[in-house]
Formats: sequence, C-alpha cells, structure tokens
Amino acid sequence: MSFGLQRVSLVMTLFTSIVATTANSQEGSASVTCSLIRLIATPEEFDGKMVFTYGFATIGFERNYLFLSREDAEYGLLTNAVLLDLPTIAETRRHAGLDGKYVLVEGRFDSSHRDGFFPANGGIRHISRLELVEPMLTNEDLPDLEKEERQSQ
Repeated sequence: MSFGLQRVSLVMTLFTSIVATTANSQEGSASVTCSLIRLIATPEEFDGKMVFTYGFATIGFERNYLFLSREDAEYGLLTNAVLLDLPTIAETRRHAGLDGKYVLVEGRFDSSHRDGFFPANGGIRHISRLELVEPMLTNEDLPDLEKEERQSQ
C-alpha cells in the first residue's frame, strides 16, 4: 500500500472510530419515552436505560414511589408502582411539593432496585428531571354528560 493510501486508510479508521464512539455515548444518554405500564410489564427491556415517563408521585420518608394512578397510591398497590430513588433526605425534601401530584420523571431505570420492606417493580435512579404535570383539561373542558343526557331525552 502506498503512503497516500495508508494515510487515507488511517484517517477513515480514525473517523469511523470517532463516529462510533459519539453514537454510543449519545445512545447511552438519550432517554426512551415509555408509559409506566410498559415499564412495569417489561422491566428487562428498559433495564439500565434512561427513561422518560409519567405517573402519580408519593414522596416522603420511606415512600418515594411513582404509581400508575392516584387510586393505586391511595390503596398502596405497589404492584402498580416503581421506586423513585431520592437518595438523600435533602433531595426528598426538595421534591416534597410534588407529593400527591402527577409528575414527569426522567432517570435511569434499574429493574433490580428494591425497597427494603416492600416489593417493587424496579426503580428510577439518577433522576435528572422530576417535575409537576399540569392538567390538560379543566372541569370546564369536560363534557357535562348529565346535561347532554337530559337534552337528548
């Protein structure tokens, strides 16, 4: 191989290596948007991945969970929840205003993460976003079914 071809080959190899490394690092940091139902049903699919999901949060001493719904939280249906890993008391206090609210969460899913006392379907660790979700509809936006029923009679 001539010196010119060796140089081109070296440059192409270097370029390919840089592109592959960049793609892998972006792949590892990009979040996968998924429903909490899918996360609970197929935890192995998301294990170790950054996930972005929504749910009903309970935040407080030994009760940091993301539930499917408010009712699941009220009845303590932990089979319909994943842990929210807030590792310090300060972090739990910082997010205490989100207790009893629907939230969006972004973090790394760990299918083997468990709470010491209660079973769970894994947990979201290294949380980078934990924010309030505002309702899309208000009571005024919802149809008045009773009124519509009376009018149709």
